[in-house]
Amino acid sequence: MSITWENTAETQEFSADPIINRKIKTAAAGLQKSIQNYFLEFPTERDEEVVADFMLACSQQENVAIKTKRVYLIALTYLSRFLENKKSFDTITAKEFSAFLNRMEA
Repeated sequence: MSITWENTAETQEFSADPIINRKIKTAAAGLQKSIQNYFLEFPTERDEEVVADFMLACSQQENVAIKTKRVYLIALTYLSRFLENKKSFDTITAKEFSAFLNRMEA
């Protein structure tokens, strides 16, 4: 007698764009699902892609550890939360970034 188990693993979708979705899944590989869900907080798919590209570049160029990827994703999520009106990373100013860093320092 044999028992066959179906693969019932739930697949998280981060973006409607399959290319961006694949990038995010690759960048988030190894992170806990609760941490991967931070990608869902970014206001635009462009922001999700920018963060995924950054994390992929860090993994390829610097061979960063999973814990470092976790810290990067959380910090960028906090930056996104800090920006007024869910402003995109493409439009952030130096003054806004400086204000964020000063707030984190306090």
